[in-house]
Amino acid sequence: PSLDALSVEGRLLLYCQDSNDHRPMVLSSLHQQLRSPAVYIFDCPHAGRLVQALDSLIPQSEDVVALGACGAGETLPWGR
Repeated sequence: PSLDALSVEGRLLLYCQDSNDHRPMVLSSLHQQLRSPAVYIFDCPHAGRLVQALDSLIPQSEDVVALGACGAGETLPWGR
């Protein structure tokens, strides 16, 4: 799956060093493991999509801060 598709669905691609592979993880599963209080920092293209997805799944009463390096429709100027 593409990065765009994963971030729209509220999924993260996690790098696994053992298998040198990327595996998708649903954002709600991550939050269930971490719980509240929590601070999420998304430093990836379309980070705003992940912030919006997190905002839609977490009740306002929880102490959670989510920061994105760029907006939902933006990419990062990564050099190769």
